[in-house]
Amino acid sequence: MKKRHFLILLLTSIINFNCGVWYDFTTYFNLYFNTSLLYEEAITAINAERKNLFEFNEPNIPGGAVQSINKVIEKSSKILQFNQESSYVEDALYMTGMCFYYQKNFIKSIRKFSEVTAQYPDGDYVLESKIGIVKNYLQLKNFPSFLSALEEVKNEAREEEDEDILTAAYVEEVKYYLFLENYQNAIKACDELIEVSDDEVINAQAQYQIGEIYLKLNDFKNAADAFAKVHEFSPGYDIELNAYVKKGMAYNQLGRHTEALEIFLDLRGEDKNSAFYDMLELETGKTYRKLRDYDRAYNKLKLVDTAYSSSVYAGAARYEMGNLFEVDVPNYDSAANFYQKASTSSAPVDYLPLIRTKNAQFTKYKSLKSVMMGFEKQLEYVNNPELFIRDSIAYAEELEKLKNEQQPEVEEGDVKPPGRERDFGDDEPKQQTQPTTRDGKPLTPSIPQPVRPVLSADSLSKMIFKNGYELGNLFFAEIDQLDSAEYYYTYITSKFPDNPAYPQALFALGSYYSALGDSATADTIFNFIYENFKQDKIVNAAAFQINKPLIDLEKDPAKEKYLLAEELMKKGDFDSSYTSFMNIYKESPNSKYAPQALLAAGWILENNFKRGNDAISLYDTLVSNYPKTPYATQVAPKLSFYKQEKMRIENAIKDSLAKIEREKMQKRMDDSLANVRKLDSLKNIKMQDSLKKVSPNNNKKEEFLPPPEKEREQEVQPTEPKEEEQKLPNEEMPPPGMSFLIKREMRKHQIVEFHVSKKYLLNFSNGVI
Repeated sequence: MKKRHFLILLLTSIINFNCGVWYDFTTYFNLYFNTSLLYEEAITAINAERKNLFEFNEPNIPGGAVQSINKVIEKSSKILQFNQESSYVEDALYMTGMCFYYQKNFIKSIRKFSEVTAQYPDGDYVLESKIGIVKNYLQLKNFPSFLSALEEVKNEAREEEDEDILTAAYVEEVKYYLFLENYQNAIKACDELIEVSDDEVINAQAQYQIGEIYLKLNDFKNAADAFAKVHEFSPGYDIELNAYVKKGMAYNQLGRHTEALEIFLDLRGEDKNSAFYDMLELETGKTYRKLRDYDRAYNKLKLVDTAYSSSVYAGAARYEMGNLFEVDVPNYDSAANFYQKASTSSAPVDYLPLIRTKNAQFTKYKSLKSVMMGFEKQLEYVNNPELFIRDSIAYAEELEKLKNEQQPEVEEGDVKPPGRERDFGDDEPKQQTQPTTRDGKPLTPSIPQPVRPVLSADSLSKMIFKNGYELGNLFFAEIDQLDSAEYYYTYITSKFPDNPAYPQALFALGSYYSALGDSATADTIFNFIYENFKQDKIVNAAAFQINKPLIDLEKDPAKEKYLLAEELMKKGDFDSSYTSFMNIYKESPNSKYAPQALLAAGWILENNFKRGNDAISLYDTLVSNYPKTPYATQVAPKLSFYKQEKMRIENAIKDSLAKIEREKMQKRMDDSLANVRKLDSLKNIKMQDSLKKVSPNNNKKEEFLPPPEKEREQEVQPTEPKEEEQKLPNEEMPPPGMSFLIKREMRKHQIVEFHVSKKYLLNFSNGVI
């Protein structure tokens, strides 16, 4: 029975073992094999993008590796979902965590690494997962968690003597200290990394990083020593070359220029460095400049400028040539040209801010100098008009000479016979163009074209002073060329002593001598300013330099007068107070107390003298002359209300007067109509009396109505009056212009008009109707 039971157990174990092997077999060939290949390819491509082992930010995934990373995540997920009984689950979790890390999905990456450490505490990827968690915390800048996890990994790696994990931990520690710019601890971490690591390539990179840190700290001796030690390990080509170059740069900083030159010339002599000749020529030119061999320096830099014009180091070479002409061989126009050229070129990152600054400074220099020279020439023409005529003649003669030199030779067959061309006068006149050379370039005489001055000598002097002062300040405060600053300060102070800004220029000149350490000359200038320009603001700056009492520049004589007038007002003496306030405004209109005095005087007129209109007049003066003062703001609403109310009253008066005028006109019209009616009644009575006299039957009363208009035109043919016929008296005729009014009134009362005229009466008397 026991034997039979044992056989059953043995058979079950064999079956279970075979099932596990089968799961691993199918998982490996169906999923894991391809997944691991894709993972290795992606990691290799990502590491190839890494230029600096100690760069804080991880490099971006190259385009070709993006799809591989996504496929690794996809296939690993299938292993975790469908092959949980295989032995590749831990591998899948770890690869997924690393893929999430390179995708910068740090939270998901930490989750996957944590699953590895939780589910497989004794697995093969525990330490790798823990260092993965350290990397993620650093990228998330979760520094407390980073330091805690880092220390844990370092301790476990030491216990298990895992050199690779310990090296990786120190790499992350160096990154951390470099990010915080804690350079001393970064150097210490690099030294510890070199001690625990047997990887000669990584050790060379760590030693090179130590040299870079010392360069940042301007510790050039230790930097040179650190770069020299790089070659004790097995650096790659880039690290080896850069270590030599950086050592030469450190030697230059230490004044060991000959040793630096030997390094650069040796590197330049090796064909394997041909891809870096532009950088080596640049450093060689800079070294020649340090050795004061300016011709060779210029030639080397010019070689980089021309032979390697598309190189990133061409911009640096142009900057160095500009600096050469600024500092060593002073020629500011050439310096400005090279700085401007450098500004349009690519250059190493550390050169870019220098190029921007210098280009801005020397562009300003060229502009100021050009304008100043133009004003100086104009001033010469104002003081000596004959000089303008002489220069104009010289310019015209030289231009004509250049034109003649550029005239093409004409062959005999090209000459047209005279008199064969017709001019109909219809063509537009040809536009005059600037004379050019044979290759199309404009002719430019050696002297500039003279321009007749339009400004006065005083205005030109002020403009020259202003530009000279700005040039001096530019060289003194920005370009840091003190000799040039002294030249311009001395020039304007000696030539234009009457300029209002003369004290400021003198103070700048004193500051120059003070910067040179010539305190005696500086103090002499500052004392001169203190004694002679007590009303200028610069006097207290001079007083500070020579330790003399400061001068109260804001002392205002109107202040005491205002306080006195204020006291009089408080005592009730408004007459004297008002007079004092007005005197302050009249005598010191530029004083800050003038608007305040106007306000006080207006207040007295308004509240004490009850002269509102006079007060308003003062308020209006206050707002007009001192609009930005708080006192003008205070009275502005009152003044505005007064003006609006005054306008309203004036408009109301105008409306009332217009209404009265209309009423008068209406009354005159009514009176006229009444007179017309009265006259009409009188005329009717007279007419009736006349009819009675001429009627054949006096006893018969007949109502006479004049015929309608049309019938009168057909039946009654008026005859022209004879000369001997007697005219009606003037008093019986209606007044001129009244006929229309009579008609209107008669129509109004529905009365037919009976217009009495001499024609009607004569015809009627003859019996014609």
